[in-house]
Amino acid sequence: VNETKGTIENFKDVSAEVLLLNGSKTFLFLKHSISALNGVLPHVERVEIQGIDHAAAEDATGKPEIVANEIKNFLQ
Repeated sequence: VNETKGTIENFKDVSAEVLLLNGSKTFLFLKHSISALNGVLPHVERVEIQGIDHAAAEDATGKPEIVANEIKNFLQ
C-alpha cells in the first residue's frame, strides 16, 4: 500500500473487469485503499464479506471456501 501511494489515477485505464474483496474485519487502511480503487477502476465489482478479515483466504486460519465462492461467482 505504501509503495503505491499517490498512484491511484494510474488505475483508471485498467480495462479488465476487477473484483475487489474485503472482509468486514479488514484493517481500516486496507478498506480505504479498496474504496479508492473502487472509485477509479472503470469495470469493478466490490464485495465485502461479513465476519472475515484480510487473512480469510489462508487455508490454516481463514475461511478460503467463502473467498473462493465469491471469486467463482465473479467469474461466472
